[in-house]
Amino acid sequence: MLMHLLFPTQKKNSMDNLCFYVFGVITFFNMEMLFIASQDILSGRNLPTATILVCYVTPLMITKIFAPWFVQRISYLVKVSFIALWMMLGMALIVFVEDIRVKLVGITLNAMAAGMSEVIFLALTSFYPQIAISSFLAGTGSASLISQLYYTIFIGNGVGLSRDQQSIKKGLQKIDSHLTANEGVSYFRAGVTTWSCAESPKTAIMIVIPLPLSILVSYAMLDKGDISNGEGLGTKVVKKAKYTAVSMDELLIPSQRLSYGEKFRIGRKIICFIIPLFFSFFAEYLANSSVITTIAFPNSQVLPRDHFLYYSLSYCTGKFLGRSYLLLFAWLSKDLTEFLFCDRTWIFAVLEIVLLIFFLFQSWYHFVSFIWIIVCLCFTLGLVSGMIYLHSPHAVARHVEPEEKEFALGLITVGNSVGAFVGGLVGLIVESYLVENCVAQFSNSKEFCFTRHKNTSGWGSNIHCSQ
Repeated sequence: MLMHLLFPTQKKNSMDNLCFYVFGVITFFNMEMLFIASQDILSGRNLPTATILVCYVTPLMITKIFAPWFVQRISYLVKVSFIALWMMLGMALIVFVEDIRVKLVGITLNAMAAGMSEVIFLALTSFYPQIAISSFLAGTGSASLISQLYYTIFIGNGVGLSRDQQSIKKGLQKIDSHLTANEGVSYFRAGVTTWSCAESPKTAIMIVIPLPLSILVSYAMLDKGDISNGEGLGTKVVKKAKYTAVSMDELLIPSQRLSYGEKFRIGRKIICFIIPLFFSFFAEYLANSSVITTIAFPNSQVLPRDHFLYYSLSYCTGKFLGRSYLLLFAWLSKDLTEFLFCDRTWIFAVLEIVLLIFFLFQSWYHFVSFIWIIVCLCFTLGLVSGMIYLHSPHAVARHVEPEEKEFALGLITVGNSVGAFVGGLVGLIVESYLVENCVAQFSNSKEFCFTRHKNTSGWGSNIHCSQ
């Protein structure tokens, strides 16, 4: 029966899976891009990087805690429209208003929309074969990679030091902007200074403001024949109804009438999956927002700010693979996919905590000499975090009864949101403490103790193309 749920044969499921994939991409596209752009948004401001994270995960956490208890009573069309509207409004505030407080309000609106979107669409998968879960989660992983590539390529991140950036490190030997390959300078280290010289970070974000409208388009294309929209919850009595044969998928449509006592019972049943998610996201977000931002290498000929983007690109690539590989194997081998399911999600959480400890020691003692070692470890962090996010909903779906799935799949997101929130709060203190220690130990290269621009030019212009 599990294979029947994972690999349905109806042609209509291909379109449904595509729709859920789009739901996943749009749910986290803005979120991932804002995290990547956090150093640019905060350019020239004496605020911890975790400020962006806390402003995002706080409303995200509140939304995920309370939304599962009442959103089932609201029409899915209303919920989807709300998500698209608030995402676009939030991005508009970030782009068109210069006051940092208003920008943070825009981030808050995006967080509320993303939290609602994750709860709603994971719950919506309960009306479809289980492969819909993999499709949605693969979309969330793709969002991290697509947004990273879009932001990185669009604004032009320097691979080497460009002409106007040589002075950032006084201890570095001056590089002539007209050096050629014949002078012994490698193409990577000096020749390639930008990926593109398109526009500023501000413009890059402005272009994607209408993107959430694709949620409405995808919802319109979704086969909604079996969805309960929360209208008149309960069983409809139909007189003189004709009985017809139904498929297994139709038999597994969950009931919507759950009392609060039943919901609390379901919560206790899945707490063993919520707790590992908490520790996983705590380690992941603390490392990304407040620890790797203090790790840079003067001998790498990479700008301090660009260290953060390389770390993020590597991390997002790993997260994409971690969240998507089950869907890829589902198309290749049914038996192998069933073998790959893992209910012991605590293993992934332990691995992430180990990686966090390593990053903390690296930031404090700087015993690693090469940037690419940290880049590879960021990839591993993303891979493991993606795997726990992928396996947890699948484990929950197999752990609860069919009529409990819609609520359970929405509730499990509480673990990751609370973990990210706590990680952000801790990061507000940890980052500044690590930076102070680095400056005290390495005063000659203190500009490499923090991966951020020192002035606001990093937000309104492309520093890799400025003259």
